[in-house]
Amino acid sequence: MTKDHTKSLGKNVFQLRFQLLFVLIILTLLLSPMLGDLIGMRRLLNVFFTGILISATFAASDRKSQPIIASLLALPMLASYWANLFFLWPGITMIGLCSGVLFFCYIIVVVMAYVLRSRHITQEVISGALVVYLLLGLLWTFIFTLVEHLN
Repeated sequence: MTKDHTKSLGKNVFQLRFQLLFVLIILTLLLSPMLGDLIGMRRLLNVFFTGILISATFAASDRKSQPIIASLLALPMLASYWANLFFLWPGITMIGLCSGVLFFCYIIVVVMAYVLRSRHITQEVISGALVVYLLLGLLWTFIFTLVEHLN
């Protein structure tokens, strides 16, 4: 592959960042009620959730500092999410929920800023707006779960 072909491929993938995140969120929301109670399938949901975190970090990459900040916010949540498969300790759950709230707030602000800054309505802008809407639902899920654990 030539250098120009690699650049255009990277640009095309970057333009599909919100669509990928949208598909992962929808798949997780559809599979979660069906697979959540099965122990072996919970790992599959963790894989989808990990994909959401990675895709959201990639989606929030307009500037070089944004994916770094998103990664730093996502790592404690990701570690606690996978650690809960092996042992349940309320402290790990609380750390994961708190960092999840911060992570989703950050991603929502970054994606919403992209949507509001756009001069033209494109498929990418519409996908970004839909992703913000779905991420707001995930954010509220984390907030309500955090409040439940505090009580």
